Amino acid sequence: MDFAEILSKIGFDWKLALANLINFLIIFYLLKKFAFAPIGRIIRERKDKIDEGLENAARSEEILNASKKKSDEIIAGAKEEANKIIAKGYEQARQSIEHAALEAMKKQEEILLRAQKGIDRERISMEARVREEAAELVAGGVKKIIKEDITPAVKKNILEKVTS
Repeated sequence: MDFAEILSKIGFDWKLALANLINFLIIFYLLKKFAFAPIGRIIRERKDKIDEGLENAARSEEILNASKKKSDEIIAGAKEEANKIIAKGYEQARQSIEHAALEAMKKQEEILLRAQKGIDRERISMEARVREEAAELVAGGVKKIIKEDITPAVKKNILEKVTS
């Protein structure tokens, strides 16, 4: 028995099989052209969009990391600058305090010097008054002792002898 006879005994029809094959090829062609191609295109577009989104996410992450690094550098620089400003402020305050202390000491010395000069003037003035009063007392005592008037020249001479 031949293969064709076996197929015809089980009810296989070559014409029907050929028609089914042609129908299958036509449907396959139509599905490929009008269904599979657009679906494949949509899938490729979505895949491309997903890939683009992943690339954008990676770039965004790199930009974010770079921005974070730059902001950290800026913050570190700002902290350093703030520390310098604070140190400068402390130094200026210290210098101002030193300057004020020096000024206060100078003023104190000036006041003491003026007071000393005033005291010296007052002492000299008092010494002169004491001399005059002593001369008057001595002259008055001598006058009582010798019972005569003393001239200003004699008073001066007595004063010089007493104070020397």
